[in-house]
Amino acid sequence: MNKQEMQHSLLSAKKAKGYTWEKLAADLGLSEVFVASCCYGENSLTLETAEKLCALLSLGADVRDAFLAADAAAAAAFTPLREGKWLADLFLLGGQRLARAGVHRIYGGGLCTVSDPARFYSYRRDRMTGRMAALIWLANA
Repeated sequence: MNKQEMQHSLLSAKKAKGYTWEKLAADLGLSEVFVASCCYGENSLTLETAEKLCALLSLGADVRDAFLAADAAAAAAFTPLREGKWLADLFLLGGQRLARAGVHRIYGGGLCTVSDPARFYSYRRDRMTGRMAALIWLANA
């Protein structure tokens, strides 16, 4: 499933469930702008929040199947939640795709913004916004 297909699945499910951005954000404990940016593929969620989003929108086996169609190794990133519903390890899925693209040094997936207040701000934890950055670069070998 590519970014556009994932976006379509998320937005279609949001509409089918009758969610507004305000209600979806409140149920996730995040800001409306951040939730929308994630659904449009411009930001990413923690595994815990992605699982909650999928449960709220009743995303199921179709999302998992799309990942597996692209790469059978993606099966390692999915854990069954209940009949037809799966939890996805987004860091693992992203790492697999980056590795296929030739990126082999990937860091930071074990960190949690909610449980590490000394290192990160967290809207879910503190109900205030802040700024964070990700660094990605290519170095000449």
